[in-house]
Amino acid sequence: MWQTLPADARIDVDVDGHKVVAYSYGTSNEVVFLLNGGPGLPCDYLRDAHFFLSEHGYRVVAFDQLGCGASDRPDDVSFWEIGRCVETVRRVLDLSEEPAAYDAALLGFLARHAGAATSDGPVTAVSGAVP
Repeated sequence: MWQTLPADARIDVDVDGHKVVAYSYGTSNEVVFLLNGGPGLPCDYLRDAHFFLSEHGYRVVAFDQLGCGASDRPDDVSFWEIGRCVETVRRVLDLSEEPAAYDAALLGFLARHAGAATSDGPVTAVSGAVP
């Protein structure tokens, strides 16, 4: 049965003056970082399907991309470019240590680029189900 569980922490991340909302479940140093395809959909479908991993020794982190869910919805079309998307992923990744990325659509590409420059190390992209 599908479940929805409130996040242990809801974190507002500033990206160029706009609020991006991230959700965290659990407290482990082993992090599963969920990246939904989009923008256009909030992260609920990934978050609700994977939060159970927090009961098995992982911290689960997801975020609503700008333009959807609880995050801000900028009107300026020039704001929607790859560099800004990569910067968003970098800033959200700063919430976790040694993150692993769930590879979905465009953001798998962004996670690999963002992870290359994070102080926490590279992002591991996992295609398909999280092991």
